[in-house]
Amino acid sequence: KESGEGRFDIALVPRRITRECIILECKHSKSVGTLIQDSQIAADQIVQKGYREIFIRQGYPQVLGYGISFYRKQCYITKCKD
Repeated sequence: KESGEGRFDIALVPRRITRECIILECKHSKSVGTLIQDSQIAADQIVQKGYREIFIRQGYPQVLGYGISFYRKQCYITKCKD
């Protein structure tokens, strides 16, 4: 689903509008050394492209965003800044 200026990877949308939504943006890292940086890039993309706006307009009180980067069996998660 498009939101803002593009498409997010995953959205967890609750049945009740009183609960929070979660948006996930995923990146594949080229090495273990870039996990943190790639995770931050994914989190920044959620904010910069306005992926949370569609859910805010629908009335969800809180929309959380997380950038996730993967390298083989390792991952790193960064929460979006509000």
